[in-house]
Amino acid sequence: LPVLCTTIAARVAQLDDYRDVVTIRIVTGTHDAVDFLVRDRVGTEQERASCQVPR
Repeated sequence: LPVLCTTIAARVAQLDDYRDVVTIRIVTGTHDAVDFLVRDRVGTEQERASCQVPR
């Protein structure tokens, strides 16, 4: 995942629309739609990779 993260960061760095983005995070999560929409419960998430956008 580190390679994916740096690849995304390099592409983001080239786009003016995303000039405010400084960090890319790759996150996986488990969410239940009913819990989220009806009970306002957010599932669990775990950060798998993180990298800075080169500026």
